[in-house]
Amino acid sequence: MIKQNCFVIVCQNINIDLSKWKDCQFIAVEQGAIKLINENYPIVLACADFDHTSKEQLEIIKKHVKNIEILPQDKDILDSEYAIKKAIAMQATSIKLIVSGYRWGMIYALINLLIKYQKYDLRIYNTNNILQLVNKTMTFATNEYEDCYFDFLPLVDTTLSLINFKYPLKDNYLLKAYDNYFISNELLTNGEAKIKVIGGYGILTISKKV
Repeated sequence: MIKQNCFVIVCQNINIDLSKWKDCQFIAVEQGAIKLINENYPIVLACADFDHTSKEQLEIIKKHVKNIEILPQDKDILDSEYAIKKAIAMQATSIKLIVSGYRWGMIYALINLLIKYQKYDLRIYNTNNILQLVNKTMTFATNEYEDCYFDFLPLVDTTLSLINFKYPLKDNYLLKAYDNYFISNELLTNGEAKIKVIGGYGILTISKKV
């Protein structure tokens, strides 16, 4: 059964397994449409200026996708944010954004999106990383993240506790804004781990060890 309020926005044709979200609705941006078509995922909307898509690829997209919006190249909004807004208009409550992550400068834009759309449980993925805003208790299955690093950047003064992490902090530890005491942490191997945020918020990055 399709989860009507869960949306996956695929912006790039990268090596990432989408099967965990097979019951969500898919929006394609640029080369993300080619990935979704090749892997036989239904696309509810394709939207972009398609400046990184060849004429031949665009014809393939038009053949497979009924709802296409071709945006102008000169605009005041990223294609990915336009897609987020369209998902919200379709009653999204949970949004996953798949990006390539090859331009470091785009990190600023991604953090901005996480802050602006935090009420929609926005999480950003590329081949090796997950980026999300954390302002509440998060639970992680250790067998799913055993080969990952956890990095947390508090954007404001943030009080938190860590459970089942390799490098613990004292309970209700106060991280000052932009402190880097929570860098390259790992999960212990038994049970589940938690980040308990008592107050404040920040950006969490989960990175595969490569």
